[in-house]
Amino acid sequence: MTLSAWDFSNLKREATICHMLKHPHIVELLETYSSEGMLYMVFEFMDGSDLCYEVVRRASAGFVYSEAVARQVEIYGSMVERLLYFPGDDIH
Repeated sequence: MTLSAWDFSNLKREATICHMLKHPHIVELLETYSSEGMLYMVFEFMDGSDLCYEVVRRASAGFVYSEAVARQVEIYGSMVERLLYFPGDDIH
C-alpha cells in the first residue's frame, strides 16, 4: 500500500512538528525515512502500555468513567494543547 500525495504531505508535516517537540513528557521522534511511497517514523522506546489498553483494562476491572473523570481528561487535554502551540511558527 502506498500513500496518496496528500496523505504523504500531511505525514511529512506531522513528522516536522514531532521533530520540534522536545519535552520530558512527550515521546521523541528520533528518525524518519521513506521507502516505496511509505513514510516511517521512529520514536523513542516507551515502556508501558497504550491508552486504549489502559481504558479497556480499567473498565474490565470495574473502573467507572464518570463525568468527573472526563473533566480531568479535558483539563489534561487543554494542557497538551498549550504545550503543542508554537507561536510564530503557525503550528497549532
